Amino acid sequence: MKFRFQLILGFSALMLVTIITGVAGLAVHQSTLAAQEAIAQSFATEMARVEEFRYLADRAATRSRSYLLTGDPEFRTRFEDSRRGLAARLGELRELSRPEQTKQVLAVERAIERYLLEAETALKETRSARSPEQVIPYFEERVSEAHDELDRALAQLVQAERDAFKWQL
Repeated sequence: MKFRFQLILGFSALMLVTIITGVAGLAVHQSTLAAQEAIAQSFATEMARVEEFRYLADRAATRSRSYLLTGDPEFRTRFEDSRRGLAARLGELRELSRPEQTKQVLAVERAIERYLLEAETALKETRSARSPEQVIPYFEERVSEAHDELDRALAQLVQAERDAFKWQL
């Protein structure tokens, strides 16, 4: 009888430890899934902001080219709107960055400032030039180069985001 009692008691203790371990494992699994979901959501949000930023830069480039080629004041107004929108988004870019991305964010900021300066200079040149053909070489050399620099800086920021995301998972 004593042996049977000890056997039942040992089995009960083992079952209790198994249940507690299972519940603890389930809790850890759920918290891990929640953390991964939060990381993935954060990554998706940050990537959407960066891609929106890229879209705004491309839109500004398209509108400035349109103005350069046509001289239409409507395109000038659209470019000014795009330029202001792009400049306003710099603050958002700083907010979404983490300390380890400071280098990439600073490169994007410098590229944006250079691009906006070159585009504005090209637009001023257009006003003083007699024909768009006189400004197009400047645009192709300086403004396109600045836009490409901005695109490279954004690509490096995107890659840094992807690397950070992979590391967190």
